[in-house]
Amino acid sequence: MLPRATDSMNGAKQFIKTMGKYLGPLTWAFSQSSAMIQLATNHLHGTYAGSYALATYLAAACGIIDLFYLFPRIIGRHDANRGLALTAVVTYLCLAIDTWQARTLPRVEQKQGEADEDEE
Repeated sequence: MLPRATDSMNGAKQFIKTMGKYLGPLTWAFSQSSAMIQLATNHLHGTYAGSYALATYLAAACGIIDLFYLFPRIIGRHDANRGLALTAVVTYLCLAIDTWQARTLPRVEQKQGEADEDEE
C-alpha cells in the first residue's frame, strides 16, 4: 500500500517544527557570539568598528523603549507581559557595551583612493 500524501506532509510539518525549536536558540547564540567577538575586537584595538555609531544609538533607543514594557509604573498594566529572560539580559548588556564603545572609542577611518601595497 502506498503512503498517503497527508502522512508525508505531517512528517514535513513535524520536521520543520522540530528544527525551528532548535534553530532559533542556535541562531541567537551565533548572533550574540559574533556581537561579543566584535566588542572584544573593538576593545583590543581601541577603535570602534563593526557598525555605524548612529545605528548603535538607534538600537539602544529601541532597546530602552522595549524595556519600558517591563515596568507597569511607566507603561501601565500590560496583560501580555513576557517577562525578562536571560537571553534578553545578555542582549541588553551587549547593546549597552556597544553603545558605550560607539560613544567613547574613535572610529576607524576609511582611506579611499590609495592603492594597497599588494596591488602595485
